[in-house]
Amino acid sequence: MDENNTSLLAHPDTTTHDLSDLIEMLTKNHESSQESRLSDVKSLAAASAVLEEFNNADAYTVIFDRIQKGEITGDADDFHNIAVTFARHQEPERASLICQTGLSIWPGNIDLNADALTYIMDAGDLLAANRLAESLQANCPDRSKWNWRGFSFLFDYFLEVQPKGFEKEIDTLISEYKRYLPQEEKAFLCDAKRYENMGEVDNAINSLEEAVSNLNAPQCALKLTDMYFERAKYQDAVRTATLGIAYAAEPQPSIRTAYLLFLRALSKDALFLKSGCGSSEDAKSILKEYSLARKYVSTSERKIIDFRMDIINTYSSFSISEDNHNYEK
Repeated sequence: MDENNTSLLAHPDTTTHDLSDLIEMLTKNHESSQESRLSDVKSLAAASAVLEEFNNADAYTVIFDRIQKGEITGDADDFHNIAVTFARHQEPERASLICQTGLSIWPGNIDLNADALTYIMDAGDLLAANRLAESLQANCPDRSKWNWRGFSFLFDYFLEVQPKGFEKEIDTLISEYKRYLPQEEKAFLCDAKRYENMGEVDNAINSLEEAVSNLNAPQCALKLTDMYFERAKYQDAVRTATLGIAYAAEPQPSIRTAYLLFLRALSKDALFLKSGCGSSEDAKSILKEYSLARKYVSTSERKIIDFRMDIINTYSSFSISEDNHNYEK
């Protein structure tokens, strides 16, 4: 804060009129500071920091315009990173155009090609998406050099635009995805999504089972657990939830592990009640799992857990009473 602002704040006898003047002065100073910072920035990395600081529509417009004019630049990673910033600010069209600006310098960069495509699809411009999908394949013809973004985002394009017209392309894409990135579980997620889209749920499950059997695949395990739970295959849901929890033992898990804890407890709960209520030890085990999940899930999920715990407590007490009655006979 400058000396003028400091001196005004230092006087406790400031009138209401003076306070209004102070607020107006602070606002002008802030706007002046923002304008100065936005006009001075030269690198994309610095621009990202400025957007994080000011975080308003005017700042995003100024930075976007200056990027398009070539006044702010950086390397391919910088273009990728600031495009992510714009996308998170709900500006997918601008994010795509920023990637396309980067592509004028690095036309063969797989990240920028894939990002430009997925962001323009998010913006709903399918005509531009057609052009960018063709550009991606023309600019990056060697798929052995692709990363997951190239495969997954082109797959999403094929599936959304005209899935029944791209069967061969999708089949080839997924085959090459698995071949060139054999440890990437997203290839199997795409495969399962393709089968689900065709109504072939069993094939989708088989693909996900292959992933969780051979890879560290927490996302596939989560998807598979959901599918088994929805089909009331609770034993399988417990099994795959356990795998997912194990695979998610990472510093930065790619899934919400708490949700798998929740699904695992729900599945064991369903099995307990379907069996006519087991032993008190079974009930205690389920309640213990619910208590663990409850610490980490959302508020709405916590309410479901509380309800289910009440049910388990109630029905298990009935079962114990009946066992004691039978024993006394």
